[in-house]
Amino acid sequence: MNRREFARLAALAGSAAVFPAALDAKAPPLRPTPAAPDENFWRDVRARFLVPRDVAFLNAANLCPTSLPVIDALDRVARAYEANPSPDARSMRSTEPASTP
Repeated sequence: MNRREFARLAALAGSAAVFPAALDAKAPPLRPTPAAPDENFWRDVRARFLVPRDVAFLNAANLCPTSLPVIDALDRVARAYEANPSPDARSMRSTEPASTP
């Protein structure tokens, strides 16, 4: 096991220990933003992040929370690359349709 694999597994294990249900949950696609978003809309948005509900994460310059759909996509791409480190995989080309996080 190399350092990258260890770091990836440690990060996933740490998140799983703190937020086990969030990793299993598959959020349905977010509906389009309404002209006047209500609390239910923002609750749906908030549910797509691992940041605890009582934390207000305000830093958006060089570090910001990643949504669960993006974390899933990063994991999928990393696994695909590990299984097939070809030039196509290294350039992040994908035949999957893009999904909206």
